[in-house]
Amino acid sequence: MNMTKLSRVLIVDDEPDLLANCQMILSREGYEVRTMTDSLHVEQAVSEFDPDLLITDLMIPNRDGMEVLRQIKWSRSDLPVVMMTAFATVETAVEAMKEGATDYVVKPFAREQLVHAVNRALKERHLLQENHRLRHELAQSKVSTSLIAVDPAMREVMQMLTRVADTEASVLIQGESGTGKEVLARALHQASRRNGSPFLAVNCGALPANLVESELFGHEKGSFTGASTSRKGMLEEAQGGTFFFDEITEMDLAMQSKLLRVIQERTVRRVGGNREIPLDVRIISATNRDPQEAVQQKLFREDLYFRVAVVTLHVPPLRERRDDIPALAHHFLKEIGEAYGRTLEGFTPQVLDMFANYEWPGNVRELRNVVERAISLAGKSVIREEDLPAHFHGISKHTPEVDAQLTYDIAKARLLDQFQTQYFSQLLSEEKGNISRVATRAGVDRKTVYRILNQVGLAKSPN
Repeated sequence: MNMTKLSRVLIVDDEPDLLANCQMILSREGYEVRTMTDSLHVEQAVSEFDPDLLITDLMIPNRDGMEVLRQIKWSRSDLPVVMMTAFATVETAVEAMKEGATDYVVKPFAREQLVHAVNRALKERHLLQENHRLRHELAQSKVSTSLIAVDPAMREVMQMLTRVADTEASVLIQGESGTGKEVLARALHQASRRNGSPFLAVNCGALPANLVESELFGHEKGSFTGASTSRKGMLEEAQGGTFFFDEITEMDLAMQSKLLRVIQERTVRRVGGNREIPLDVRIISATNRDPQEAVQQKLFREDLYFRVAVVTLHVPPLRERRDDIPALAHHFLKEIGEAYGRTLEGFTPQVLDMFANYEWPGNVRELRNVVERAISLAGKSVIREEDLPAHFHGISKHTPEVDAQLTYDIAKARLLDQFQTQYFSQLLSEEKGNISRVATRAGVDRKTVYRILNQVGLAKSPN
């Protein structure tokens, strides 16, 4: 089967006779050919015709072929370009190839020369596309085996992740602390065409405000006290790859404005510098807030929200994807057990029952913490009830009271409040009110602990 029979070729030249001759030759070879004498509207023609190959003359009025080549390679890097010229020199040939031209033919050329150049360019493109397809399938297969998604809600998230991975769309991942947002971001990167390039991440709430700009954008020598040398920023270091802004809604508003400019312009300027550096990175962000609520509260710029949330992935909390709990527990048992050099057979039915009935306020992170603790303490070949933290004991034996007169959402919220009150009351008592130790045992951060304590009325009253 000849793969080129349906290939489309767009030819740009200011000589009508040459265009007619090229169209006749390539049409007889089975190509669909479109010609144009105006180089000013090449991008529009490429968008409408969607060619498999562009052939352009080097010397065209209004805009020369080198400029066309640079623009096409910027917007459609996968589109091969063959250059034509009557002014062949080694210098122009080398320059064209450096700018990304696939081949170079000299006028006047024989029919065989043109056909050979077209066939070779299309064959090269086909091989590149096949290589990209195979690499992408391999990356997706790695993702499907590295992420646990048994529950229908999580499987839906994974399906959306797979669909969006092969695009350049900016993605916002929204979910509670501990749900695995960065794990998903890394999986998205691995399933994308950028998987051979860097993945860099920054926690927007952890970096001091006075260091954020320098860390992200870099700085020039002497731009501030202590800047003894010039240094690339993290965004530059991620060139060609993916950059992950964790907890982006925690970023300072002034910094949000600067980041918006970077995303819009696709350039970055180092602190103290005046040069705009082209930036080729895919942006993935995450937040544990409702981003639209953060916009309404003036904590998150609306224009930045629309830029980073072209696609939004909502990761449900672990309590809403209970089918994933045993699968994740066994995954962590194997992963951590291998790291610790311990081989454990599994969990007793009682432990799995406790896991199923627990609310997991710290989500997947807390589950991993509990399994790691149990592996460290286990005296038998299976994880037993005594290997779990004290607040798990008796969970499976307790049947919560449910008021069926309430709506589902209100009844669920009330039960969750009851659980959180009991859980954190016990931890606060055992840890004598030390919030840091409570957060460590719960497997959540201090901010989450304070938020829950305020929500259920356990926060200390001001003196």
